[in-house]
Amino acid sequence: FIQEAAAAFLKVAREHTILRQRYTTLTPTNLDGKRDQNSMILVDNEFFDAASSQDVTGTVSDDVGGSFLAAGDLFVVKLRDLSGRDWLLASFHGDSNGLSTEPTLEALFRYARSHCPDSLLLAGVDANTHSVAPDGLSQGVDHFFRYLGAQRARSVWHEADVAPPC
Repeated sequence: FIQEAAAAFLKVAREHTILRQRYTTLTPTNLDGKRDQNSMILVDNEFFDAASSQDVTGTVSDDVGGSFLAAGDLFVVKLRDLSGRDWLLASFHGDSNGLSTEPTLEALFRYARSHCPDSLLLAGVDANTHSVAPDGLSQGVDHFFRYLGAQRARSVWHEADVAPPC
C-alpha cells in the first residue's frame, strides 16, 4: 500500500524491471498529478489476478460525504486472487489531523458489507492519529484503536507499540 506518492512514481514502478515482473501497480482512474499525493497499491503477481481489478473508489468516496477527501487520498479496488478468492483492497491517507479517517473507513466498511460481503478486506491506512489529541482538532491514537475495536477491525500496530507523547 502506497500513500502520498507522486504520479511520476507510476512510470518508474512500471518501467523498473524487478518491480514490473513481481508486482502490478494499481492506481485510481483519477490519478492526481497536481497535488501529487496519490494512494496506490502494488499487488503481487504470484498471488493476485491484477487483470480482475475493478476501481470502486468513486462509489466509496461518494459515500464519505463532506469535504473529508481530496483527490488521491483514497484508492479502493476489488480483485480476485489466483485461487479465486475475492478481495477488497484500500489505500488511504488524509491530511486532516486524522479527522477524515473514521468517516472514510466507515464508508469503506459500509461498501464492503453491502457490495462484497464475502470478500476479504485489507486496507493500508495512514490514519494521521496523534499520541495526544486534547483539542478536538485532531484524532488521538487511543480513540482510533477503540474505533477499530468497535468495528471488529484489526491493526498491525498494537497499542503497546505506539510511541509515548513527546
